[in-house]
Amino acid sequence: MKKLIGLLITLAPFFYNSFSQNLTFSIQYKPEKKYSMSMMQTTKTEIRYLGSESDLKNLKEAGTQNPTITSRLSKVKMDVKTGKVTDENGFPLTITIMSTSDNKGQYVIPTGTMIYGNGTIGSNEPALDSVVADELSDEAKDFLLQSLQKSMTQFLFLEKKLKIGESFSIESPFSIPLFNNTIDMSITTTYKLISVANGIGNFAFTQKYTMITVVPNNYANVTGKANGKLAIDIINRFYINYQNNTELVVNFEYYNYKLETKTTNTLINSTVITNNR
Repeated sequence: MKKLIGLLITLAPFFYNSFSQNLTFSIQYKPEKKYSMSMMQTTKTEIRYLGSESDLKNLKEAGTQNPTITSRLSKVKMDVKTGKVTDENGFPLTITIMSTSDNKGQYVIPTGTMIYGNGTIGSNEPALDSVVADELSDEAKDFLLQSLQKSMTQFLFLEKKLKIGESFSIESPFSIPLFNNTIDMSITTTYKLISVANGIGNFAFTQKYTMITVVPNNYANVTGKANGKLAIDIINRFYINYQNNTELVVNFEYYNYKLETKTTNTLINSTVITNNR
């Protein structure tokens, strides 16, 4: 299930100041809208084992390839619908998983899975509260709900007004489970406004992963970087295209071996926005 996180939702609507070539970042869902989203993720992981000649021979005799290379292609289609505003300035939000698949012919999330929540006018943080899916256990539902909520809130930051050519950076937390420990990281994301034309704001961004956790005897080290681009529908305050290319390197010691792992990931999202009335 943890492989779902990168595939679930990358929701980043924005607000446009029409009186100048400025964009003001803010994350906010609009009521009575339908967001039809298509997501494709390609992941490749290479694990290389380092050790003594005898240890590597034992590894080979056990049937482990060195390096071990795996790849995966996953696709998700989902609809996010928002309803009418209530007296309390809130509105319902529903996520429906339309289809999922990977290159092994398996589904990632059961088709028809429903996730319910609420948005609020003036707030940039939707709240998800329940999952309906007969094929998922209660534990899987809880994990899915937490993952979706985290994927939505990780883009929260104060509003930033930008002119073309200007940029700003934000810090966000990230963690990697490694055996019985958790490696805490910080991701620095820098956004730059490239152009504004025909109602579309075009951005480029870069990311740098910095390891925060101090591990004993330096048995683990994690580094990472990413780059990508956003195309924003200014009127609807939402992205129509998003691409993120990530590289994460994790080196650690395991028994008699030193493992060098490298994961490259490309996530491509597109959204079609229509009225939901």
